[in-house]
Amino acid sequence: MAEELQRVDSNLKPSELKAAFKRSRDIDALLDEERELKEKEVQLLILGSGCSGKTTFLKQLQILYGEGYTEKERREFKPVIYGNVRRAMIRILEAMEEIGLTFEIEELNTKDLHQELLEHADSEDSENNNFSLTDRVLLLTKFWNDSSVKTCFDQRNLFYIDDSAKYFFENLERLSDPDYIPTHEDILHARQQTHGVQERKISVNSYHYRKVRDIVTRGEEPPIPPYPVNYPLERRRVGGPDPEKGLNYIRELFLSKKPADKDMYLHVTCATDTDLMKAVLKDVFEILVDINLKKLSTL
Repeated sequence: MAEELQRVDSNLKPSELKAAFKRSRDIDALLDEERELKEKEVQLLILGSGCSGKTTFLKQLQILYGEGYTEKERREFKPVIYGNVRRAMIRILEAMEEIGLTFEIEELNTKDLHQELLEHADSEDSENNNFSLTDRVLLLTKFWNDSSVKTCFDQRNLFYIDDSAKYFFENLERLSDPDYIPTHEDILHARQQTHGVQERKISVNSYHYRKVRDIVTRGEEPPIPPYPVNYPLERRRVGGPDPEKGLNYIRELFLSKKPADKDMYLHVTCATDTDLMKAVLKDVFEILVDINLKKLSTL
């Protein structure tokens, strides 16, 4: 590069030529640094159907290996969590009607409940997802403690009622505090529809990981259930109430589709359980490092 500059710009003054040489060296150094970083970069492509846990997986990476969430970012999840409570309540009411359940607590068998929790909530939630819990804690607590609601939730394999509903209903008092700021655990349980591709970068053991989350959507259910919860397993009549039978079925299904020249590593976990995910991610990163070392040894 220096020889080319000297040949092309031989009419430059010595000081100008020296400055040009320095710029050239700086550019070369930057390109070398980027090349070195690129060699250490590993791309993680996270694929799955809607509600299969991709976003929760990314949240765990952010908490365990990134910088977590700032207070400002945590505050932004507050309306999302309140909206989750509202939607869970509506889905339970719809499911109770479908299977013919009525409230055991007489106070809940009134039009006031539907007006307070549904009609008013519609106007609150229609634009900004700003459903409020502050004045509804007592009513929502009675709602969750009603035996018919519990019965309905226990039969959620027949409907789509998110498992995170239990977590949020059991923490209503804390969530309704005027000074409430979502914790990392709250954020992991929060459900928010995401679209398209998202990308984040983290560094683990001197390797740089570029996380790409893409959603696979089709007009039909995915051929493999997204993760081992009762809803997809029992809906497919796989294993019935026995989750282990369902898990074994999924394992065999994955393995049966494995190309002969590819390795497959299967992990069963719960995306919202940080301790379990920590162990799984540790294994994943060790596997990725091993794969990359093998690639480098063949160069």
